Amino acid sequence: MRNVFVLLVDGLRSDCLAGNRDRRFLERYAQAGALSTDHLDGAIDRGVRFRRAYSTATETLPALASLVTGCLPARHGVRCRCHPRIGTVPTIWEAFASAGYRTVFANAPEGARVLGLTAGVDLDFVGSDRELLEELVVEPDRPHLVVASFDDVTPPYLHSAEPSGDGGPGELVPALREIAGRYGVEFDEGALADPDRAAEIWNLVYAGLFAKGLGHPVENLVPLYVRGIRKFDEGRFRAFWQGLEASPLARDAVVVVTSLFGEAVYRPPGLGSDLFHHGWPPIEGAVHVPLGVAGPGLPAGAVVEGPVSLVDVAPTIADLAGLSPLPGVQGRSLVETARGGPAPAWSCYSEQSLVALEGTFQDFVHHATETGELPQHRCLLVRRDVRLGRWAYAEMGDQVQSADLVLPDRELVHSLFTRVLGRWPREPEHAALLAKIESGAMDRRAFVRTMLRQARIENKYRLHDVLADPEERVNLLALDEARYAPTAAVMQADLVRMTLDLGLDAPIDELMKL
Repeated sequence: MRNVFVLLVDGLRSDCLAGNRDRRFLERYAQAGALSTDHLDGAIDRGVRFRRAYSTATETLPALASLVTGCLPARHGVRCRCHPRIGTVPTIWEAFASAGYRTVFANAPEGARVLGLTAGVDLDFVGSDRELLEELVVEPDRPHLVVASFDDVTPPYLHSAEPSGDGGPGELVPALREIAGRYGVEFDEGALADPDRAAEIWNLVYAGLFAKGLGHPVENLVPLYVRGIRKFDEGRFRAFWQGLEASPLARDAVVVVTSLFGEAVYRPPGLGSDLFHHGWPPIEGAVHVPLGVAGPGLPAGAVVEGPVSLVDVAPTIADLAGLSPLPGVQGRSLVETARGGPAPAWSCYSEQSLVALEGTFQDFVHHATETGELPQHRCLLVRRDVRLGRWAYAEMGDQVQSADLVLPDRELVHSLFTRVLGRWPREPEHAALLAKIESGAMDRRAFVRTMLRQARIENKYRLHDVLADPEERVNLLALDEARYAPTAAVMQADLVRMTLDLGLDAPIDELMKL
């Protein structure tokens, strides 16, 4: 049995690797000459590079759930960062542990444990990369599955540990001084000597300036993001990769390099400026992630162009490790494709959710850790996408089902607002529509028609050509519906089946009428 290493670089876009041929994002923001990712590209090119790999979500925990279960959100249950994994859905940790592996999760993201995403982990490791590499050789004769998480290219950009590994604020400090001086932001200079305080100041600058669309967010943040990637590549990742290659556990090992989501440019409704961050709807930059798979029998430097998904990672590493097929997974092994077989031609699903909490997410995790119970919260499915070939089809909200139409009046109004429009209703509009239904001024069918008409006004149904329009600015259905509706209809059928966890051939005629 072979050792397996999965390296997760949160926030890393596929087109922000120098080895990626698509330079449009970098050129648009004059960063093509600033990017250097020799070590990340070297690790990926040790095996097969999948140029069109897609995450299933734009936040860490829902995407991580898909990676460790091989399932889409409807099946594993983590539809937002506060929903737990459905207990009957096994994890890769459990599958590998039952085969005799030592399972290690290094620096798991906050909340992973309380959502059940570490079930089957032998060693829930927290510490430095050097300490991790030392820990792994404690049991050299036992096969290992190791997933190591790196958050170095997420905000605050440039916070990655220095090449020396001391974790100092380094380039973050002059970046903060430059931004503060340019826009007149005042802060305590003495706090910049402390890495944690420097990060706090960064977050204050972001919340007070960039998150409001002030201070040219994209033009300021994209260069810092690119510099942060270069810093991580030349510093922490290089040191970790060299240490891993020198370890006896790396001999004939399977190595996967990927990301759970990307940082992306997006303009929220009602805001006059673009922003640059993560957690947006699943637009191309937010879900198009790097994926490299290396292992014995896989050709070094090979490239696969067809679309693949994070759900394909679990069955792929199980296949390469010689394990039996994982039960219940929706992903597919990419081994034959990596060895020169047919390129994948299936749709890739992604979604975005919002959550309403009392208190902070840290409060949520603390309460769940202390009591073993998840605090109450509300989760809203905001948008769902499928990608096939050059096309991305999107719908706001959730899939309407027959059961929604027989709910009591108050629940009906709330349900259709969230499912059709992908937002919680404002109290005045909820009350006005409810009054019309209860008074008989509007019957239920008329209410459904009203919701569908509003959905068109709010741009609910979208089709994008992601090769020509990677930032998904142009809705082709609004541009020429007659021309693009047939393409959208095929992709909509896939979207419905994946949203509801139906079989690929399941009849959905009645659902498509809703």
